[in-house]
Amino acid sequence: MDAAAPFAIVANDLRERFIKLLDSLSTVRALTSLDVHHQDEVSLLDSALKVLVQHQNLERCSAFLLKGDTLVCVAGKNYLTSFQERERDEVSGTTSLPDAARLGEGLIGLAAKTKELQNCMDCSNDPRLPPVGDGAVEMRGSLMCAPMMNGDEVLGVITLSHDEPDFFQDWHRYVLVVFCNILGHMLANSRTMRHLEEMVEQRTRQLGNALAEAERLKRQFEELSVTDELTRLHNRRFFYSQAEAALSNCIRHQQPYCVMLLDIDFFKKINDTYGHAAGDMTLVGLAKALQQRLRGGDLLARYGGEEFVLALPMTPLEGAMTVAARIREHVNKLEWKTDAQTFRITVSIGIAEADAHERSRSAQVLEDLLKQADEALYYSKENGRDQANVYSHLPRSQQTATGD
Repeated sequence: MDAAAPFAIVANDLRERFIKLLDSLSTVRALTSLDVHHQDEVSLLDSALKVLVQHQNLERCSAFLLKGDTLVCVAGKNYLTSFQERERDEVSGTTSLPDAARLGEGLIGLAAKTKELQNCMDCSNDPRLPPVGDGAVEMRGSLMCAPMMNGDEVLGVITLSHDEPDFFQDWHRYVLVVFCNILGHMLANSRTMRHLEEMVEQRTRQLGNALAEAERLKRQFEELSVTDELTRLHNRRFFYSQAEAALSNCIRHQQPYCVMLLDIDFFKKINDTYGHAAGDMTLVGLAKALQQRLRGGDLLARYGGEEFVLALPMTPLEGAMTVAARIREHVNKLEWKTDAQTFRITVSIGIAEADAHERSRSAQVLEDLLKQADEALYYSKENGRDQANVYSHLPRSQQTATGD
């Protein structure tokens, strides 16, 4: 024998080991380079198996995920095309791995249950494999199954198979164990990120719903704060702010401005005779009737009890008197029906006009106008009701009267 032969054998062995080491390192490097953030776990496992096939001398590899107490195959890779695979299986007698396996069942189930790698050197003669079913072709070749772990938790199993018995060597086992450990952590991180993303999305939806509900309640509160609950007209609070702003504009441009107070005659008698429900019905019906008589820019509100207030910006006294006459005429035609009978109502009205050359603060002017309209309303009540009176037209002795 050539004296250099032993050295050549050793050198060749070292060369093969070095190539296998490079393949192993490239496998791990390619695995850790996978994008975990933009793949679901099935896509991640599919990409991982692709790495195994590309960097190791394998024929088949599969990934099983543990769902409950069952391992379900979710991904698989093969060097061969589907037609070549079927043709090769028919010739060699190999069979595909099952689509699912229970814990402890076969090599796949044992790997998950024991949390250890299971290596079958010859699948045609291994008691750990399940018995061949009816008409099934006996499985042959080599099979390795390693659990994917995250700490002590089993996430699934990776399988490697080859048609040749005794194919897998020690370095295959080392590579698979390292590969599964890394992949297990990647899978766990992917699940954690998905869970966090779902939590963020859920919290975002909840926050959006809460903000929408808060906005709805805010609008409802704002509406209630300026709206009379019974008649749905604006209330006194809203009237003061809007009427004062309109009055300020009229004073600034020396335009006419009138205020009208309207009160239902004998309203207490309606409540006493027909009941408070009839009284509420009367207020609601009158509110609708008044709304129908509004012009653009007019401001109507329920002032309190059976009393309503109407601001008429840019309206001279003659115009306000015309509006009052039309309101009385329309109200006199209205009818309200109870279970027992039908009744009608009349209204008394007081009108006040702002001085076009007024220079006082609008808030004070508005307060004075309301007092004047109230005195005119009182005069209408005291002089027979169902009429409208203007404060400036009252007898001088009545212009300081106080109404109930």
